[in-house]
Amino acid sequence: MIKLLSSEALLITKSEHIFYLTNFDGEGFVIVTKDGITLATDQRYWLLAKEVKKKGVKLFDLKHGWPEKLNERLKKIKTVLFEERNLTIAGLERWKKILPKRKWKKSGGVVEKMRLIKSDDELENLREAARIGDKILKRVLKEMKPGVTEKTMANLFRKHSDELANGVSFDPIVAFGKNGAVPHHHSGSTKLKKNDAILIDQGVNYKGYMSDMTRCFQIGKGIPAVNDMHVQLLEAQQAGVNMVRAGVNIKDLSIAVRGILGKDQKYFTHSLGHGVGIEIHETPGVSSRTDMVLKAGMVITIEPGLYKPGIGGVRIEDTVIVTEDGCEVITKSSKKTQL
Repeated sequence: MIKLLSSEALLITKSEHIFYLTNFDGEGFVIVTKDGITLATDQRYWLLAKEVKKKGVKLFDLKHGWPEKLNERLKKIKTVLFEERNLTIAGLERWKKILPKRKWKKSGGVVEKMRLIKSDDELENLREAARIGDKILKRVLKEMKPGVTEKTMANLFRKHSDELANGVSFDPIVAFGKNGAVPHHHSGSTKLKKNDAILIDQGVNYKGYMSDMTRCFQIGKGIPAVNDMHVQLLEAQQAGVNMVRAGVNIKDLSIAVRGILGKDQKYFTHSLGHGVGIEIHETPGVSSRTDMVLKAGMVITIEPGLYKPGIGGVRIEDTVIVTEDGCEVITKSSKKTQL
């Protein structure tokens, strides 16, 4: 839990952090003191706040004259910590006027650090999000036939995600043929051809928790060069998954996977992965720049890729839960490429 002095308060303005601390998914802010958590919102969200707030969270009504009442409630507070990664300069100046005569300090990412290790309930939500993502992929692949467009398939992911979950966790990436060489390709009007390559990156939002998975496929013979890249990448990706366990340094993990790709690592143009939770990309970043040791309960992706302009690209991505002696892979869709 957040440790504060009796003279300190923590102002939470990032929506994901408000949700994390209170289960509230609306507009407002949170004030944390040594005495507990106060969720502030207005009448538009009042009934929602009363329904979803966590036990022990106090409500504060943002009706006319609320700054004066908030100041009275916080009259013993001398220092306010704020989320420097979220609050703008203009926003901070506004808050200094709302809560005057206080010292303002950066929070240092205290809530981000709390979110690194997932609770049992969070892990189960993430498992369910992954299960739904696996189910949706099977549905969409049944419609994957020559002549369909990338955009049509991406919209199918959106449709099924709305039906089975709380929508998508990010815009689905469906890339055919040479478009696979663009890591974050925007699905467009390109049609799937016979003997073509397919890259799909998709995920869902389930009760505020995200899934993320990438798989590659081929229609007919596929593209030989892309097929060869897939075989090469699959070895590196599986090796990366096998290396994940508590105590491993993320930097060393990333360097090791890149080393497996040898001279072709120049075609691997992004990080090895990222944290996943109530945000699709969250701490820790999984790259050679992250000097952090993995701990049990962290949730990360392992997603190396190879991208060759004019030819195509492949990316294989799993979401895994770090354990003391390895990891639990929660994205379980087959990595066989033939459709």
